[in-house]
Amino acid sequence: MKALVASLAVCASGATAATTDQIDAILAPFQGVVGLEAHFREEKRLAMLAAPLVSEGEIYFVPPDRLARRVTQPAPSVVVIDGKTLTFRDEHGRETLAIDANPVTRLFVDGFLQILSGNSEMLHRIYDIALEPQPRGAWGLRFTPKTGAMREAIAKIDLTGRGVVLETLRVTEVDGDVTVTRFDAVDPKRRFTASELERLFSVDTP
Repeated sequence: MKALVASLAVCASGATAATTDQIDAILAPFQGVVGLEAHFREEKRLAMLAAPLVSEGEIYFVPPDRLARRVTQPAPSVVVIDGKTLTFRDEHGRETLAIDANPVTRLFVDGFLQILSGNSEMLHRIYDIALEPQPRGAWGLRFTPKTGAMREAIAKIDLTGRGVVLETLRVTEVDGDVTVTRFDAVDPKRRFTASELERLFSVDTP
């Protein structure tokens, strides 16, 4: 707890340098998450478009590697990650792919899952991690890809939160495109029943 308080104080002071222990203190509480549910609002800001593309929906997570992302607006779609398999479905059809088949997808997916699982050892392998200034009581982490494949696509990933409650995720691509996701109604103590797991983590249910 002292290490976490110290790391939050560093964030509030405006410093960006951090020790591994300070970063790990922020990530460690995620190891106690048994399940997570949150509403999200995502804005994709593309250089070729005057206005951002906006979508909203829900995400569901069960450690260590099950994630469902259900978009409700503007058009329904669902992405389900289960281990090393990603399945996508929208109004046009369904597609399943092996995450390992695409290095960038694999590293990005693994990185997000490891954040939610609090797996700092794996995250330090994938990213250089630094603290970012935040208001007192909040934390911010910047993830800069280490591997060549991911560095060709993603410049940086900024994540903010309070405790184990995520607030924003900002992905900046090398070409300048930015995706900002804001989370609310976050429940980091969500326990899913067997029927909920079957329904929420299936692309075949609305």
